[in-house]
Amino acid sequence: MAKIGIELNDVVRDFIGQFEYVYNKYYEKDVEITNNSLKSFNLEKYLPFEDGKKGMYDFLYGEGAFEINASAQILEIGLLNMINMFYLSLEKTDNEVWIVSREYYKSIPATLFFLAKGCQVPVIKFYKQYENLWDDVDILVTANPKVLNKKPNGKTGICITTNYNQNTKCDYRYKRLSEFLQDKETHKKLFDFKQTKDIEPIYKRFEKWVLNTIDKILYYKKTIKDIEKKEEKADKTKLDKIFKKRGS
Repeated sequence: MAKIGIELNDVVRDFIGQFEYVYNKYYEKDVEITNNSLKSFNLEKYLPFEDGKKGMYDFLYGEGAFEINASAQILEIGLLNMINMFYLSLEKTDNEVWIVSREYYKSIPATLFFLAKGCQVPVIKFYKQYENLWDDVDILVTANPKVLNKKPNGKTGICITTNYNQNTKCDYRYKRLSEFLQDKETHKKLFDFKQTKDIEPIYKRFEKWVLNTIDKILYYKKTIKDIEKKEEKADKTKLDKIFKKRGS
């Protein structure tokens, strides 16, 4: 059994590009860090704040949290669907797929909003410290050199290459997450694909969901009609009383 965690920043969402955009927007600057100038993950050196690292974290997890985390672009077309398919390919086995991320305060609902764009992985866990991203998983897909440098012995680090992590040690390296998600040979090395769970086919579950949804719609439709009839009857009774009073 293996648990794999997929981190979000610069793996699934364009964190650096969005951080640069929001920073320049709020502080009316024209700083570029998405080009080759970004050589380390010490972002406060490239995007200076009055209070240094504290000011940066206050902005990341406070005032700028929603625009940075919720509004960031998905890095590849169809990437969330690829993650969903990867999760489904392991669903019948003892392996697990988790979404993990360092989030705090306002970045938590912002990140949930981002994931609501189509991510169907049911296990999502947020941590306050980078090193804790390893706590619950055996394999971690990340772009963050600080996370990879904290890799415990016996665990597997998969790096998605960026300008700021090219010299970081890892077990596997890919240019894009989609490359790893489609790398069946590496999957065979990392996961035991023996089926251990009896799970209904997707189309069967979808069929049940559709039928259940239709039943709910019909039920609510009938309920609304019953309410309308009662209201109509009540209104008619009121009118009859009014006409009787006027007639008398």
